[in-house]
Amino acid sequence: MPGLLDDELMDVPCEACGRDVKVRMDKLRTSPTVTCACGQQIKVDASQLDGEMRKVDDALKGLDDATGDMNMTIKI
Repeated sequence: MPGLLDDELMDVPCEACGRDVKVRMDKLRTSPTVTCACGQQIKVDASQLDGEMRKVDDALKGLDDATGDMNMTIKI
């Protein structure tokens, strides 16, 4: 199921060199291994990320529904 934040970038820190690797949320959900420019592979716990992102998506949808009653829309 697509999430509201799937197009957003997330910084994934590389423990080998200290750089942050920017990755789209939807990519992390489906392919949790990221390769840094230094060659280090970084594995992200996709199930935990997906669970937390679902919580964020649900909260944002709830907030958008609540503001809809006030004729407001939240743009992400």
